[in-house]
Amino acid sequence: MKSEHRGDDGYTDLPSMGRVPKYHLLIEFLGEIDELNSYLGLAKSMCKDLKDVQQIIQQVQGDLSRICRSIAIGRSAEPNVINVTDVNRIEKLTKDYWYRYEGKFRFVTPGDDVCSSTIHIARTVCRRVERLAAKLLHDNMISKEEYVYLNRLSDLLFALAVHAAHTSKK
Repeated sequence: MKSEHRGDDGYTDLPSMGRVPKYHLLIEFLGEIDELNSYLGLAKSMCKDLKDVQQIIQQVQGDLSRICRSIAIGRSAEPNVINVTDVNRIEKLTKDYWYRYEGKFRFVTPGDDVCSSTIHIARTVCRRVERLAAKLLHDNMISKEEYVYLNRLSDLLFALAVHAAHTSKK
């Protein structure tokens, strides 16, 4: 049977590397980020009453898109798409939201409302992305800043989920 589409042979095009197998770690990483971005989009649509959360998610989605673009086109074309300023922004947001509820939540079971539950799903996907990113970091395939950003992002998503759950109880 003759292949009708370029991907039918189990390979895909990655502009920075040419044809690579679909199971290549960078392709898997791009797919994981795509899934995370999709869940963030769902969370954003579920959190209509929390404009601050929607704005943060929107900015994070832009950051994730920048990471994907950089991987796809290559580091030399777009170095340092995520930098210490991005990491500091995520850390500050996490602290701002977490300290509002410090001591009120020791353990959180998702399910208080659809908004916070959806953010929790995005957080768990982010943790999976982070585990794969650790491998890519150790193989020098992503930057330290990109890895740290993803690590901090899961913390931010936890803080936002707690915020959403607390806000829904008012």
